[in-house]
Order: sequence, then C-alpha cells, then structure tokens
Amino acid sequence: MPGRSLITKILVPMGMAAALGAASPVRGQFHIVPRQRLDSMANPALANGAQAMRFVAKRIETGPIGEDDGPKNYRFEWQNVGDKPLVITRITTTCGCAAPSWDRQPVKPGEKATVTVTNHPKGHPGSFTRKIFLFTQLAANAPTAILELSGEVIPSARPTYAYPHARGNLLLKQEAIHLDPQLKAVERIECLNGGNDTLRIGVDTRILPPASGPDSSPRCSDRERSAS
Repeated sequence: MPGRSLITKILVPMGMAAALGAASPVRGQFHIVPRQRLDSMANPALANGAQAMRFVAKRIETGPIGEDDGPKNYRFEWQNVGDKPLVITRITTTCGCAAPSWDRQPVKPGEKATVTVTNHPKGHPGSFTRKIFLFTQLAANAPTAILELSGEVIPSARPTYAYPHARGNLLLKQEAIHLDPQLKAVERIECLNGGNDTLRIGVDTRILPPASGPDSSPRCSDRERSAS
C-alpha cells in the first residue's frame, strides 16, 4: 500500500538517527545553575512578617576552634517585637555538624528567647560558614530568619577518629585486605600511632599465606616498618 510504504520510508531514517545518537558520546549533559538561582537558595526570601523576630546578632564569629576541642554551644538571642505570638516550628542548617536546639513554646509579644547552635568541629577542619534557617508559623516554606555561624577549625595533629580499628596504640583505617590470587598487587593499610611512644611495626612471615612466583617473599621498607 502506498501509505504504508511512505510510513516505512519515514520511520527507517528516524530509527537510524536514534541509533546513531545512542552510539555517539553523550555531551553537554551538565546543567548550569544560574547565579541568581544559587543566591536564592543560599538567601531565600523571608516570610511575611519576619521583622517581628528581632535578633541581637544574626551572625556569630567563633574564632579559631581546635578540631579536638569538642562541641561548643553558641546562643542567638531574639525578641518578639510583633503583636502576635511566634512559634519556631523547625530549624534547618547547611551542615549536620551544626545542631540547633530551641524552646518549642510560643513566644509572646515582648518576650525574649534563644536559639542554641552546637557546633561539632571533629571531622570538619578548615574555614566554615554554617547557615541556620528558622521557620515559624508565619510560613511553612519561607524562613522567618537566617542566622550564620562562621569561623575556622584548626586541623587535629592526631585525627584518631579516622582510624576506627585499634590494636593497642596502633590505630588502623582498615583491618583486612583482599587480594586476587591470580594477580600481583600491592595493598597498604594506613595506620596512626595513637600513643605517645614510638611504635615499631614488623611483619610475622610465619602467618602469611603461601605465595607463588619468583619473588614470593614479603618485603617491607624501613619507612613501612616504623611509625612514629
């Protein structure tokens, strides 16, 4: 039938084009977020009536914090200067290391309240700026206030938290390795001296599994044998 022949002639080139497109490398798949969109995500519009929540300071500079210092609390004081009670319904932060706490009770006009943010420096070295978004009954999706906690975490000289496996003062990132018996490979276990005395690490060749090949004896350089 003439109509069917025409459809076939149209579909075949379309199928070939689709196949060629699938076979060619995928390019240009990155979606660039406009700067205006990024700014709106970091600084969203506040809820209507947000001026009723007046803070003594919306930004706290912590100064240098040692990674081993442990969690520290920072208090943001505010007052309800509106004509209706305010209730903080939820608080979100840009990092799980900044944990907020607050009073769930309504704050009446003229009353004062505080929001406490506990900063956990361990595992987060370097300069930081944490944003804290406060939501009240004024709006479910628009924050009533945006707070900031900024400072610098001085890296730990002995980050023991990154080495979960302990053998006395010898701390290991992992306690097992898996080798393919058909392949010649080198595997390393990163370790840290968690004590105050120098550690000397050796290899007990008697408990090593049998190996094959011309160079089957285990070897360890002086640098690998010792850890300080």
